[in-house]
Amino acid sequence: MSVCDFDLLSRVALADVSGHGRDVNAVTQTLHKLMRENVSAWDQSGFIRGLNEEFGKGGNGKYATAIVLNFHRVKGRLAFSQQRGAPASPLVSRGTAHLGMA
Repeated sequence: MSVCDFDLLSRVALADVSGHGRDVNAVTQTLHKLMRENVSAWDQSGFIRGLNEEFGKGGNGKYATAIVLNFHRVKGRLAFSQQRGAPASPLVSRGTAHLGMA
């Protein structure tokens, strides 16, 4: 989970990465780096693109199923993206919803 510097955007990324040990650790470190780099961006495309590129490199046969949620506290908007578990599987769905909070 990350929160932007202005306390407006919150992002949660939940990923199930195949494998164990050092190979998985390298992938999780990349996910953490991508979260930091994109912490203040409402548009998740940079984060998802980086995620897809990481697994597109081959990832030593690793793959992940991931869902990424963004929440804009003031606007009451929720954005989501999903990436499914086949190796190098690109983003498969994306959407937004207004939660009627603002």
